[in-house]
Amino acid sequence: MDNGQWTMDNGQWTKGNGQWAMDNGQSKVVSQRSKYAANNKILSQKLKLYKHISFFVPKSCIIDYFVVSLRPILIWRSMAYLTETEIEERAQRAKELFRDGMNCAQAVVGACCDVFGMDDQELAMRLAAGFGGGMGRMRLTCGAACGMFMLAGLQNGSTTPHDNEGKMANYALVQQLTAEYKDRYGSITCSELLGPGKTPCPEMIAEAVRIVLRQIEN
Repeated sequence: MDNGQWTMDNGQWTKGNGQWAMDNGQSKVVSQRSKYAANNKILSQKLKLYKHISFFVPKSCIIDYFVVSLRPILIWRSMAYLTETEIEERAQRAKELFRDGMNCAQAVVGACCDVFGMDDQELAMRLAAGFGGGMGRMRLTCGAACGMFMLAGLQNGSTTPHDNEGKMANYALVQQLTAEYKDRYGSITCSELLGPGKTPCPEMIAEAVRIVLRQIEN
């Protein structure tokens, strides 16, 4: 920020003139913020809030709040550019992950986690690891469906205690995804989805990816 306010340079807070920026490979994030600021009222409000409280709150708290609160805006903007071809590429990538040995939940999450702002694919795979085979191979809730629900959490999951409105919004999204999946296959229960004449797992995994990505785009 200009006018002698605090800035971050090389991971350290300094005071002086010049534009606000972060080095060490984070210039891309700064350019994204600049790109979307002019047309986004919410982002403008966050910037104003930062300006007003910058001298009263520890600087590390301010930057953490700013970056975390900005993330859903950047996710929404990036999703607007996903074409049907790109969605299908993600679906096919999920099938490849499954055929390479990842379980059904890992395949869905691994193919899409970066779209939702989670770039650490290894961490995403670990989080999804226990949901394969109908949750721990217990043939309960379909792992591909669980993968959709985990992505829904990244999209609009509540992180604030007693945020009932946020919880209800996320639950509504999960219910919508469930309804669409059941419309395709009649169930989200693994044991009911498997068997002769049923849709193979790779196809259900790919369809789970299509459902969750199309829902966000729309």
